[in-house]
Amino acid sequence: MSRSLRQQNRLPGVIYGVDDDKNVLKVMVTVDTKEVKKQIRTLGRSFENTIHEIAVPIEGKPEPLKFQVVPRTTQFCALTLEPLCVNYLRYRPGTRVSIPLAFINQDRSADLKRGSFITRVNKFIDCVCDEEIPAQLEIDVSDAAPGQVYRLNNINFPPKVRPAKTVPPDFVAAIVKSPR
Repeated sequence: MSRSLRQQNRLPGVIYGVDDDKNVLKVMVTVDTKEVKKQIRTLGRSFENTIHEIAVPIEGKPEPLKFQVVPRTTQFCALTLEPLCVNYLRYRPGTRVSIPLAFINQDRSADLKRGSFITRVNKFIDCVCDEEIPAQLEIDVSDAAPGQVYRLNNINFPPKVRPAKTVPPDFVAAIVKSPR
């Protein structure tokens, strides 16, 4: 079935989550392949923390059921890197999402200009967002020095965004290494 859907330029997927009555939700959906590829190209790493709205037609009802979702997992072909399947998680404010980390002001650091480099320990951090999901969380590295460790307290969290309870208090985002 999945192969025939992909031949029709559709991607299979499942929406997971909980409905309004606290029942487990698993809804099979198909989405347009071209639209998913376009979003992956334009959003890059932040594709999986962008809120999308998917309308699912229900038999016997004139109006489709609409869900706010975030992509949870995207499976790609190992050879062609084409998306094969996209699974979604129903989004509500307070849902845990993974947000990519970005390092800003690298050009202002004297040590980074002299050859020091940043080693990422974690590319993403799990956060809980009460409203809008940011595309990325920024860490200012203008004061980077060899041996410096960037932790949870160095991440600039926007208002109404906080780390999830599963994130340890000693979370390490990156380490600055000196040139050899």
